[in-house]
Amino acid sequence: MANNKIIKVLEYLSLFMVLSFFLFHNIYIVLLGLILSIFTINKNTINSYIEHNQNKNIEEHEENADDEKTKELIKDESVLSLVEKIEELGFIPSKDDNCAV
Repeated sequence: MANNKIIKVLEYLSLFMVLSFFLFHNIYIVLLGLILSIFTINKNTINSYIEHNQNKNIEEHEENADDEKTKELIKDESVLSLVEKIEELGFIPSKDDNCAV
């Protein structure tokens, strides 16, 4: 209920700021009133944009965590495959295929 009253006050405040030009002849108050009115009109759009960006950041963070886990698993698997190669061949294979021991 109080939130609704605050919104109404902001709407009327922006209107009074724009109309105050006739009394005070100050353009800065009018510009501030215009900015405030544009904000109150597009408040839902701004909030949905912020929520969308927050959700996107959370999803990217989860994907990065999953990528790090898979990289660790791949490293573990590559070490195991090297150990298995050593067990099968009986010696440590070199990187070059042309080298013969």
